[in-house]
Amino acid sequence: ASPTGVLYRMQKKMRLSTVYVMREQRILRAVNRRAVALRSGWHSQLHDDTSKLKETNTKLQESNSKLQEANQKMQSEVARERKAREHIEKELEDSRLAAEEDDIIADEGPDQQLDDAEEATNHPAKVQGRPGRSGVALAAKGGGKPVAAKAKPKPKP
Repeated sequence: ASPTGVLYRMQKKMRLSTVYVMREQRILRAVNRRAVALRSGWHSQLHDDTSKLKETNTKLQESNSKLQEANQKMQSEVARERKAREHIEKELEDSRLAAEEDDIIADEGPDQQLDDAEEATNHPAKVQGRPGRSGVALAAKGGGKPVAAKAKPKPKP
């Protein structure tokens, strides 16, 4: 237990502890560097993902607006076609009714037409004809369409 031995052992312990401390400091610095790199990597990755999401969102909004415009055009086209179809159906129905009416008048014969003319003479307002012609003149001539002779429209199947 000489004082030199004690001093030597203490120095050796100090060196060892210094080596341990330095090694732990190196490890901590490496861990810190790794953590900083991961954090910055995450931040850059998040920034990249955010910018990509913003671009995708912008593209989706543009395509959505285009789709809405196309939808409005299609709806207006469908409405236009529906109106045209209804108009054509109405014209067909009117022509069918006129054809049926002509068939009824042709089937009635001249006697019925005279009776209709006499009735129209008594009631000139019931005769429909061209504007500017009186109901009496039309009825006497056998022209015009008596209202009573119109066939009732059949229900559509």
